[in-house]
Amino acid sequence: MTSLLTKKINFFDVKEHFNREKNWLKQKGEKWKNTKRQVYKRDRKIKAPISPYSRKAEYYQVDQATKTVIPKGKTSVGHIYVPLKEAHSSGGINWPTAKKNAFAHFQRNLGVQSQDTNYEQGKKNFGQWQPTYDKKQHALGVEAVKKEWNLTSDPAEFKALSKVLGRKPKLKVAPKVENTMVCMQCHANRPYKKKP
Repeated sequence: MTSLLTKKINFFDVKEHFNREKNWLKQKGEKWKNTKRQVYKRDRKIKAPISPYSRKAEYYQVDQATKTVIPKGKTSVGHIYVPLKEAHSSGGINWPTAKKNAFAHFQRNLGVQSQDTNYEQGKKNFGQWQPTYDKKQHALGVEAVKKEWNLTSDPAEFKALSKVLGRKPKLKVAPKVENTMVCMQCHANRPYKKKP
């Protein structure tokens, strides 16, 4: 049996791992169903009525990233500006569960996407994935959400945001939690060195 002094402890084993269902969002819960309903209702577009005497209107959804109409049954509500894993890596790791849940249901970060776009974006930040259209609008959304929730931006994302916006974003720059040896909530304002 190895003693604690001789056993090498991996720092990443000590950190809280990202657990979407446990800490951030209960997808089968009633609160998430209500939030999804509100987002679908907010983002829907109305088709022209079938006839002037028709009371029933038909609605459709448009994917904000590709600007295409999403076929019925292929829609999903996603975190379009800051995915949950990105929030976790950008400073949300230290939040209490209630704050994580509030961020997961934050309406301005939610939007209707096609399932393909949602899968393609996944947990990527703005430096790793950008929409096909309205990149500047998307960059402004990322900046606004991260600023409001006091989240940091990694150097690659900061550079991509600067390029699209034409100015430096008003965000703190810090490496991802996975790439650090210290807590970034307290050390975000200090210069850092990359790990060897």
